[in-house]
Amino acid sequence: PGLRLRGVSHSRARRSLLAEFMDGVRFIAGSKLIRQATLITGLFALSGRGVLEILPTIADGSFGKGAAGLGVLSAAAGAGALLAAVVQSLGRGVQAGRLPPLSLVVAVLGPLVVAMLGVSQSWPLTILAVAGIGFAGTVVGVSMQSSIQMVIDEHMRGRVMSLWIMIALGATALGALALGALVDLVGLALALQGIGSASALLILWTLFHHRTK
Repeated sequence: PGLRLRGVSHSRARRSLLAEFMDGVRFIAGSKLIRQATLITGLFALSGRGVLEILPTIADGSFGKGAAGLGVLSAAAGAGALLAAVVQSLGRGVQAGRLPPLSLVVAVLGPLVVAMLGVSQSWPLTILAVAGIGFAGTVVGVSMQSSIQMVIDEHMRGRVMSLWIMIALGATALGALALGALVDLVGLALALQGIGSASALLILWTLFHHRTK
């Protein structure tokens, strides 16, 4: 029968950009599920997605593999993302009102894999770890976005999702910047261990805090 689009009212009065932005912030803050999904997205992006931005440092700085090594790691991240897409397409899908358990587990394990990269002395293990990070990034990103889309009010969809995207991309850039600064200060190994462990702990705190609140 084809897709049936829901009717959208266009009678709402025009407001300033700042007012619309604050409406989105208040809506996210007032919804437990959306607030939790947004926080997890940002915290995961700090390390999980941030580390993908410094793959050249890992490929050449740690293993001396040059451009060819960077290509291998980039391909591994892509393969992990592709596998995640297949796994999610075969799964039960997102249920309204709850975050998928797999995405919560992966959100914690992903940053721990980043920390593991900091101690890896094996090129094959590093390739596998980067593939795991690519897998985790896709699972978390798609699951959190889908969970929000399932419960969001229609008239708030644009504002909330634009904020979610801003946080996801902004945290990725901030994570890459933080990793770069930490690498200069303490070296690559300690930088990866520190930001990965901190992100995992903060995500665990977010899960516990929202469960008990």
